[in-house]
Amino acid sequence: ATWVGKLYEYDTPREAFAPTRYDTFYAWFLRELTPATRVAARYQAHDALVCSPAEALFRYGGQVGDGNIPLKEGSANVLRALRGMEPSVGDFQYVKLGLRKCYYHHVHSPVDGTVLDIRHFERGDGAFGDNTVTALHLGTAFGPVFLCAIGEYTVQNFQCLPNVGSVLRKVDEVGFFWWGSMVLLVFPPG
Repeated sequence: ATWVGKLYEYDTPREAFAPTRYDTFYAWFLRELTPATRVAARYQAHDALVCSPAEALFRYGGQVGDGNIPLKEGSANVLRALRGMEPSVGDFQYVKLGLRKCYYHHVHSPVDGTVLDIRHFERGDGAFGDNTVTALHLGTAFGPVFLCAIGEYTVQNFQCLPNVGSVLRKVDEVGFFWWGSMVLLVFPPG
């Protein structure tokens, strides 16, 4: 853990997760938040309409507009990933969050709301470049919010936990990557 911390400038304390000792790589990679960490995260997110769904780096953000956003290699179109879910999000805002190798790779609900739709797009169908996408449409008191878990390059995997109709609170777990990639949030202006 010290080596990983120095190499990746990672300083989240080991005690934030359970377990704190790992026999295999995946035991570490799929570690979970402790109950105390979940309570602290809910408390920190309480007053925000939208909170960060993952331990991640902010990569890009702005207005959705025509939907084109940059990727590591080339670009992709947000509107393709949301096709059939919401026809008009051009004036919405987006935030692209990158998950580094050392980060915790579970994804949590950024809002209090209800899952209205879930779409899975396989690699090569053009939903978001040449990446897999799991897109959730969340209904909230202030309008629709979209969370896209995107598996780039060789990642291509996300395990989605809720179903359509599930009611989520901020910080409830939405799913996890078996390897990491990025999360895209799309939310109403303002």
